[in-house]
Amino acid sequence: MLRVLAFVCVIFAVTTGAPSDYLCGVCLDATQDIRTAVRDQQVHARILGQLEGVCAKAGPGKEECNDVITGLTQEVLQYLLADMKPVDLCRAMTVCSAQPVERPQVVRKQVANPMENLTCELCEVIVEEIDRLVTNSSTPAEANRTVYTVCEALPEPLRDTCVTFAPLLLDMLLDGVSPIGACTNLGVCLLGQYTPNKK
Repeated sequence: MLRVLAFVCVIFAVTTGAPSDYLCGVCLDATQDIRTAVRDQQVHARILGQLEGVCAKAGPGKEECNDVITGLTQEVLQYLLADMKPVDLCRAMTVCSAQPVERPQVVRKQVANPMENLTCELCEVIVEEIDRLVTNSSTPAEANRTVYTVCEALPEPLRDTCVTFAPLLLDMLLDGVSPIGACTNLGVCLLGQYTPNKK
């Protein structure tokens, strides 16, 4: 629904005149998402229904919204179904200028993994013990208590890390994920990492 609302905002931008980089970016993102979805006839009909529903909530701009939706939605959907590139569609609606839009590159900050203090082997030993105890638990509540009991017995900073990941760890173990699989899913072990202490 939010993507549909973003698309409505882009359609309204058509009536405002000069293109802006921000609106062009919104148009490109929304067009790509919607283009993928409109290939399904049910989605196509749902989009039209939701756009009309948005206009019903537009208050004093309801009439203008209906005119814009009626006038442009079918045209936009036809462009999308014709495999027009999102940038070409946004240019045709005059949301993007004729010059290529330079989109800023998002720089993702590397977030420290709280599990990095654990080695793969240590993680596996801890998870094996939790798995052994959880397997002997008779109820989910008892299994939950068992995980937290083991976590609380660990020294700092392992304790906090274990407590943080306890719900996820319990879910994985109850779903039958192996201890090495759980440690891999938590990002402590690399896929296929050798564990030398295995018999």
